[in-house]
Amino acid sequence: MTKTVLVGVDEHPTAHDAVVLGAALAAAMHDELVVAHVYPIDPMADAIALGAPAANPLREEATTIVRDAIADVAPDARVVVAPARSVAQGMHLQATGEHAEVIVVGSSHRGAVGRAALGTHSTRVVHGAPCAVAVAPRGLAEHGVDIKTIAVALDRSEEAADALTYARRMAGATGARMRLVACLPPQVAEWGRYRYVPNQLGYEDLARRIADQVLSVARPGEETEVRDGSVAKALIDVSRGVDLLVMGSRSYGPSRRLLLGSVSEVVVRGCHCPVVVLPRSARAETATAQPATI
Repeated sequence: MTKTVLVGVDEHPTAHDAVVLGAALAAAMHDELVVAHVYPIDPMADAIALGAPAANPLREEATTIVRDAIADVAPDARVVVAPARSVAQGMHLQATGEHAEVIVVGSSHRGAVGRAALGTHSTRVVHGAPCAVAVAPRGLAEHGVDIKTIAVALDRSEEAADALTYARRMAGATGARMRLVACLPPQVAEWGRYRYVPNQLGYEDLARRIADQVLSVARPGEETEVRDGSVAKALIDVSRGVDLLVMGSRSYGPSRRLLLGSVSEVVVRGCHCPVVVLPRSARAETATAQPATI
């Protein structure tokens, strides 16, 4: 079954950032590129003819929005316009129907250039998405996408394992260098609140054991590192030196649905490079719950 990369666009210039990223991901994964715009249904049409297709005069304008977004980047992309009660609902339905591997959204047009900052609609699309979501930093279209280095955030969760699998697929397709990044459990940073200072030997032993765990899953040629301090800040710092950051989100909710946890939400809003977040794994339902660091 052919999978797709589904890009959601609106009338703002940041839509071009999303299309550029979506085209790069689709080309690397050999997926079909689908660019969509969701427009409001006509509530009067629903009231007059329940169950009938909503005739909406915005359809033509919606098509123009998509055509403008893909014109200089991906003119051969398949165009989809659809009415829905909300942008999030429409994009989620399209993602399911299109067998989307990933939904790509742009950053808020009010956000800082070079940073990923979700707007209202994008935030709602991300939460509850039935597949992975990629966020393009504002201004990405100006210099394009050249994926030479991919960082993947690791912990002991199933979602991190899925993120590693996705990152390796992307690295294999692009020839990118892989960086496997683990962070010390956030509880370590919280110890100070209780006037508890672990001895240096214990701290170093914890860091060593986590480093050994990362090394145990690394393949030849893959770089590994362990960071301490705030997990979100550490990953945002990593994003300054890579071309793509891949991570899982283990916020509890339905399997195969993406709900940003506290860390993943901070990272998405502050990332300096494109970021792909994978949803809660279906495998986690049968796995023993473990504390996640991401």
